[in-house]
Amino acid sequence: MKRYEIPDNIPGLKNLYNDIKIPEDLEGKEEYYYEVQKKPFCIQVFRKQTQEEIFSTCDNQLIFSDLYLEITTILPTKYIFGLGERNPTSLRLKKGQYTLYARDDPSILENNQLGNNVYGSHPMYLVKEKSGKFNVVFFKYSGAIDVINQETSLTFKSIGGIFNFKIFFGDKNPETAIKLYHQYLGGGYTNTPFWAFGSHQSRWGYKDSKKLIQVVKDYHDLHLPLDTIWSDIDHMIDKQTFSVNQELFKYEDYQYLQNQLNVSFVPIVDVAVGNTKYPKDEALLFGKQLDIFCYSPNTGRYFKGEVWPGNSWFPDFFHPQIGQFWSKMLKSLHQKTNYTGIWLDMNEPANFCHGECKYRHDFPKNQKSQYLHKKIDFPYTIGGGRKYINLDYKSLPTNLIHYGNYTHKDVHNLYGLLDMYHTHSTLKNQLNQKIPFVLSRSTFAGAGKYGQHWCGDNHSDWAFLKSSIPLIMQFNMFGIPFTGCDVCGFMGDTKKDLCQRWIQAATLQPFFRNHNNDQAQDQEFYSLGQEVYETARKNLRLRYSLLKFYFTAFIRNKGKGTVFRPLFFEFYNDIHTYEDIVMNEQYLIGKELMVTPVLYKNEDTANPYFPEIWNDFLSGQKYEQGWHTIKNNLTDFAPIFIRQGCLVQFQSNLALTTKQIDNSFSLVTSLVQGNKYRFKYDIFCYSEGNILNIEDYNNDDQVIKQCEGENNCIINVIVGLTFDKQLKVILEPPHQDTIIVNNLQIHSLYLYNVPVHYNINLENYRIELGPYPNNYFVDTGDWDIQNNGNYYVMSLK
Repeated sequence: MKRYEIPDNIPGLKNLYNDIKIPEDLEGKEEYYYEVQKKPFCIQVFRKQTQEEIFSTCDNQLIFSDLYLEITTILPTKYIFGLGERNPTSLRLKKGQYTLYARDDPSILENNQLGNNVYGSHPMYLVKEKSGKFNVVFFKYSGAIDVINQETSLTFKSIGGIFNFKIFFGDKNPETAIKLYHQYLGGGYTNTPFWAFGSHQSRWGYKDSKKLIQVVKDYHDLHLPLDTIWSDIDHMIDKQTFSVNQELFKYEDYQYLQNQLNVSFVPIVDVAVGNTKYPKDEALLFGKQLDIFCYSPNTGRYFKGEVWPGNSWFPDFFHPQIGQFWSKMLKSLHQKTNYTGIWLDMNEPANFCHGECKYRHDFPKNQKSQYLHKKIDFPYTIGGGRKYINLDYKSLPTNLIHYGNYTHKDVHNLYGLLDMYHTHSTLKNQLNQKIPFVLSRSTFAGAGKYGQHWCGDNHSDWAFLKSSIPLIMQFNMFGIPFTGCDVCGFMGDTKKDLCQRWIQAATLQPFFRNHNNDQAQDQEFYSLGQEVYETARKNLRLRYSLLKFYFTAFIRNKGKGTVFRPLFFEFYNDIHTYEDIVMNEQYLIGKELMVTPVLYKNEDTANPYFPEIWNDFLSGQKYEQGWHTIKNNLTDFAPIFIRQGCLVQFQSNLALTTKQIDNSFSLVTSLVQGNKYRFKYDIFCYSEGNILNIEDYNNDDQVIKQCEGENNCIINVIVGLTFDKQLKVILEPPHQDTIIVNNLQIHSLYLYNVPVHYNINLENYRIELGPYPNNYFVDTGDWDIQNNGNYYVMSLK
């Protein structure tokens, strides 16, 4: 009997995993070698360079049966990260038991016990070896998995498939192994459109399109940036997916939102189709016509589930006609709303019954016996540590047979990924959205190739605020870096101080959306009082001033690597960056910026660790390496710091949408002394960073043509001081014949850490002293980049 492996012949899975054989000319040059023992059977994998054993199943139980597999490997150190999706209380995987199985189970925090799994499954982990090098291990199975972490060993228990492990050998920089893993996942993750980096407002409970318009106007009238308004299931007819109540949600209002208010619109799409209330519903009729719904293993007729519209049928994403169905319905929804992106929900898949519901609605009349399958008697209960006793809880039954004879127990975690693929494909290929935005609740390894993610139904409390930081770091490792958690929380009424701290902590998280449920209080930032409004106004302006830097950090990765990162990804030789409090409560954006939010109630200080030397991004105050106490009030800007030697582009215009952001920049520079550019540019003190050579960041055609694939739109920017008192700003395009775009302007510089002995002449009207010693503001407004070249010099004498 052929055992299950993730298929590679289904749209969405073809070429998703780069399983290649080692070319003959590279045989023997691998970074590893392995040994196999036959009696008892075990395998050991060693890193050649260090001779360290990094993966070994020896001296541990190994079980390989039809319905139960168990394998244990060693862990070289306790520094292991990954294995989601969970709402983590720690980035480092602590000693305990963890379940990987996509499940709609809101407001669950991990407690190191089985069954605290949520919306997706990512059976990969990053581990630090004794030598200090890192590797990534991926267990390629899309069914249910339990993982037991003993800190010296890791046990995997599954209910099918084979032992298919992929190991990616990195070096002492953890980013190296992560990039190899991302490359394996279909060549890397997709880009995200620029508008999606802005601020988003959503609410379950916006009852008509006039309310959507009013919310946008309220934001903009109060000078709160907002780029996207969202609609939960309120826009549907009796919560039927793909439908629009056009009496309440009018097409001309959607046009007004997008054309007059310049915001994007994103509606929610659920997977299951109601089968009772509206027998002439378009999705219901077309689904029946194509016969794309899942069949019941009990009756051989359509599987009976229940979700928001009541009695429902579930699309089978393995059916060859599913693309035709999904595409037609998404195009129909677009004709009614002109949406800019899609929000995929309930695609674990979520079901209100535990397995099949008991209502009477059998269709079609003729039974299909090939879908009949007896209930599976598992010898081991995956996730048995919580309230459910089997994997049917709130989902499809494990014995359901999908088209192609795939048993649901094996393919469950692919459901959301295939939903993402067909949505991405339709938006890109049929609706001409060149860089689609597909936000999905359920994900699996490789889903980043098709879209983005949010953390699901989090709770409005301090524990979920703290959990958001390691969770987003995990998804950067998983290959879905554009991830965020609903700001101020989704479930329950938020508190003012909690919401203020959440705004600060999320200011530089990739996806920033305020969203809450229909039973909670109003949660728009202007609805929670003057203090919350002030915190939001300041921090959203700060976010928008850095959006082009943030976008640049994503673009330069070329679909591989992290953006929202723990400190040890950059400072991997510093032992303090591996302390749990540092990994859980501080984060980097790229290599340039560090954010140290206050995450505790009734506290007004953070106590972060500073590897190397940093400056406060806004004031320039200098922080030496070590632990510091940072004062931060509830209405302050988030505590953000720039790393010495780096520069970051900053924009001070008061844009309310990304469409209003121009291409004029200040450069915030944290200077460091060194010889890197001494001989090339006669510079002894410098900072460096990147700017994109793009006229319009919202023009997806420009982004694709100039930045994706082999194209390179990254301009290296160097700001430095010479010994003879000259300030130099140099733009290094990717190629000598590259033409700098017409609208790029650099009008000012913030110079931090100017050497004490440098004695800049403050009588120069274009130079001002900053609030801290050795910090200066310099006006470069006369630099005509397009006509005067890529080189700017100012005398500081």
